[in-house]
Amino acid sequence: TETSLGGKKTDGMIQYFFSLIGMTCMFGCFLGFDSVMTLQANISPVGARRCVGSVSKFRLLMIDFILICIVNYVETIVLFVYMTKVLKLDMGNEWGKNLLIAFLGCLVGVAMGILVGSIGKWKEGTKIAVMLSVSLGSSFLSGLMISGIKGLIEEKCPIINRINPASLISDAFYSVAIYQDGSRYVRDVVTMAVLAVIFLVGSFLMVRRVRYDSI
Repeated sequence: TETSLGGKKTDGMIQYFFSLIGMTCMFGCFLGFDSVMTLQANISPVGARRCVGSVSKFRLLMIDFILICIVNYVETIVLFVYMTKVLKLDMGNEWGKNLLIAFLGCLVGVAMGILVGSIGKWKEGTKIAVMLSVSLGSSFLSGLMISGIKGLIEEKCPIINRINPASLISDAFYSVAIYQDGSRYVRDVVTMAVLAVIFLVGSFLMVRRVRYDSI
């Protein structure tokens, strides 16, 4: 019987559900991508109207970011509630910590989509391909498709688990429900917050540099 160090029985399948939540958060990148596309005047009529308005791009970017994060967060909570109440999975009893993990995961996913969408020289198809590759690749490395892949990475190249958003999300859930390791939990949530800030700052710097000869 698999048990944690504290003697708590664990289900080996729970790792897939932790990774599934991570993938849900990462797929918020497509919502962020759609929003930033409406800030580019050369791509959509909506973007042209927004660019000639009096509201700064930074404010528009932050408003879109907050609203989209709320939408993605609600979707993630619905999934989380379904897992715990319908599927009866043991996700730990510390709902506050679990909700914070989900929230930060949504921030990272949406911010990543905004960052990719802000790259002006790439075509839309290329941006979508990059987001698919990153979100699915991140989920794969977190253990969504193959059991034990995350442990193998931890043994061979642990730095990947330290910066992979989906791995950070699943590891944070493990820290609460299985490991009961407060320091590991703090490391994961702080890293996610830092990644979200880096993605947002990079997005703003790229969006603000764009200028148009005429709209």
